[in-house]
Amino acid sequence: MKQTCILVLGMHRSGTSALTGLLSMCDVYLGSELLEAKNDNKKGFYENKKIVSINENILTNLNSHWHDVFFRPSDLENLDNNLIDELKCIIETEFKNRKVFAIKDPRLAFLFPVYEKILQDMSIEMKIIIPYRNPIEVAHSLFKRDKFSTKKSLFLWMQSILFSEYFSKSYHRIFIPFDDLILETAEIVKKLDAAFSLNLYQKYLDNKNKIELFLEPSLKHYNISMDEANKKVPWMIQDILQGIINDSKQLDKVRNEVFSYQELFYHEEIITELQQLRPVKKEIKAEKTIDTLVEALKKSTDSKAQVLQLLNERQKALEIAEETIKTLEAECIKNRKALKQKDRIMDQTSYLLKKMNVTLQSVRNTIDRQEIKLAERQKKINSLQQEIAKVYSSNSWKITRSFRNIWRLLK
Repeated sequence: MKQTCILVLGMHRSGTSALTGLLSMCDVYLGSELLEAKNDNKKGFYENKKIVSINENILTNLNSHWHDVFFRPSDLENLDNNLIDELKCIIETEFKNRKVFAIKDPRLAFLFPVYEKILQDMSIEMKIIIPYRNPIEVAHSLFKRDKFSTKKSLFLWMQSILFSEYFSKSYHRIFIPFDDLILETAEIVKKLDAAFSLNLYQKYLDNKNKIELFLEPSLKHYNISMDEANKKVPWMIQDILQGIINDSKQLDKVRNEVFSYQELFYHEEIITELQQLRPVKKEIKAEKTIDTLVEALKKSTDSKAQVLQLLNERQKALEIAEETIKTLEAECIKNRKALKQKDRIMDQTSYLLKKMNVTLQSVRNTIDRQEIKLAERQKKINSLQQEIAKVYSSNSWKITRSFRNIWRLLK
């Protein structure tokens, strides 16, 4: 049975997980056990655990790591053959009897020559997908996750793209923009089918709803236009982006220039110094607490005075801390008593306020009743005034006015 391996190359935070998740939902096999999702990639990495583990071991064997800005493909010539055999065994075991399978790990940008040799020996056909993303967005994402500087992230982006493009020149390959993967998924799957003839589009249609939920726009946390990126990045990165789009030979020129600069600053003396520093870094990481530092110093006959001084300082610091704790505890007791007293005062005040409210309500009720009575009396007065006015204005009152005057005189 002829087997096909899809190798997903590309920089970290560039849509490699999203693309490989899409392949998985189109029934492309990824292996028996995948890495668990994490906070920085909640929908999953879609990376085979055994593959990632062996890749890390390979880089460690080369005194390197995934963000090594000085990595050189020639270093792979010194790789332990046992690791190569182990990787071959993992591929045979994980993907045996699988007609189409995929391997994704951003470390493949460094390690492609190792995989190329093994897959060729196994007569497995290789097809390459290289997702890429706006380098400024990648830098923002790496800063949030790893606190990398923009300059380091941009160089890692260049390094990953240039290695991936160079290694994959002689194979069927396709570059996939992360934005298009999210926004034009159907068209991307059609392009993959046209390039690789793997009948992925029908599988996409069968799982379209699931895929659309997976590739939601919020999957991409940073959105910066390429025009904006071109204003902020060096000319080399601009040329790389143009080279990807136009599939031109200018990528070869950029790659040669970038890595010639790298060799200028990465000569043998620096390599030696870095190799000497690595064991020191490991020892520093191992010294996690003051106690372990003290134990390490005790083993040194030349550092007894430093040990004693450190212990004395630590003892004094503990005594000061104990006194501080006692003072704080005394203050806490005083504060508790004061709070209890304030609580009692608050309770009494609350009781008096309640009584005052009852009294005020009673007064309000009395005033309301008086106002009602006053209103009724005012109505009566108004009625009497109206009656009197009628009498004064009547004809009988006017006719008898002279008689009333005589009557008053007679009185």
